[in-house]
Amino acid sequence: MPDEPLLCQLLRFQSLFRDCDDAIVDCDLQGLIVGWNASAERILGYAAEEVMGRHVGFLNPPHRAREIEGRLKVLYAGGRVGPYETERLCKDGSLLPVSVTPSRILDLEGRCIGTAAILRDLSASRAAEASLRRQASIINSTRDAIIGVDPQGTVYGWSKGAQRLFGYSANEMLGGPVTRLIPADRRTEFKNFYKLVHIGRTVEVQDAIWEDKTGRRR
Repeated sequence: MPDEPLLCQLLRFQSLFRDCDDAIVDCDLQGLIVGWNASAERILGYAAEEVMGRHVGFLNPPHRAREIEGRLKVLYAGGRVGPYETERLCKDGSLLPVSVTPSRILDLEGRCIGTAAILRDLSASRAAEASLRRQASIINSTRDAIIGVDPQGTVYGWSKGAQRLFGYSANEMLGGPVTRLIPADRRTEFKNFYKLVHIGRTVEVQDAIWEDKTGRRR
């Protein structure tokens, strides 16, 4: 009769392997692929039958030719390889930025029988970072004052133009309330206006009045 706790553990692992959104690649002690989940197929483009039995090193791009093998040696020797960011070669020839978390697979006696690696696709986050860098470049190259403010009225963006106009540095304004720029006698009016804007209402502003670092109104 099968060991029930062991069987339950195996079923949980199979469920994780099958349903995980990240790619999971299992290798034996020779570095040959013995496990390739559906997310690995989706992310890297290879069907399981195309990769099973192949050495995992084929996923290395040319400029990282020996990267996987080097880390496998460390794992086989009992060492630890922490999560790291790198690139993997997809079936279509493109390079995919990934975060890799490798680990050893042990048998019931604690002996290493292979390795498992979880690969997380970083392409979306890298694209978002690139977009933010482009936006920051545009904001900082204009002479206009551009201020980013969240729904709570906290400043999260402050262009060089804003610094020139109001006299506050980014360090002084970021994370602080935008009402610092509003004269005390206009703050209630501003807060009411701001609430309307953030519920999607269109508000026409006739005479916005701001106050710079010296107290001068603009």
